[in-house]
Amino acid sequence: MKYKVTVFLKENVFDPQGNSILRVLHNLGYNDVTNLRVGKVFFIETNGNSKELIDKIAYEILSNPVIEKYTIEELNG
Repeated sequence: MKYKVTVFLKENVFDPQGNSILRVLHNLGYNDVTNLRVGKVFFIETNGNSKELIDKIAYEILSNPVIEKYTIEELNG
């Protein structure tokens, strides 16, 4: 089974990288963009249906649960 894990900062945590990119976009004239957040994406393959395992990995290793949250998506094929 293939999974996509997306990790991103919680809404109340300041995102300096996202803020920098947003400033650049505004400087380039993309003023309709009002917010931008940066995250990480991981693609993981397992030998079976192991969503519980992926959740444990995402929580314990891929994210910092104090300041980040994550989503898990099962991929076809």
